[in-house]
Amino acid sequence: MFTSLQRFLFLSLACALGGSMQAGDLSRSFELRYVTADPKANGETDFKGKTSIFTTEQRLEFLNQYEKFAGKFFGDQNWDTRIVSDDDVRQTLRQLKPQPL
Repeated sequence: MFTSLQRFLFLSLACALGGSMQAGDLSRSFELRYVTADPKANGETDFKGKTSIFTTEQRLEFLNQYEKFAGKFFGDQNWDTRIVSDDDVRQTLRQLKPQPL
């Protein structure tokens, strides 16, 4: 029998792989969801409070699994790919219009 987290990860992987991307799409994204029958989880849940369904340890495990899946999904498992170069940042900053004091 699968644990709730295993079912969640399997469902998320199936949704991510089943999504269709068209040539020219501007971005690739995914959404991970935890599936439960707990009525408190109908919508957004609190970290702590009336709608909380995770313990702190479960929430940390969810975030760890999210990080692992996202790293694989985006092909950057070490999370060390530079998005823009320092030169790109400097060039963009030079193009900003000065703001009045």
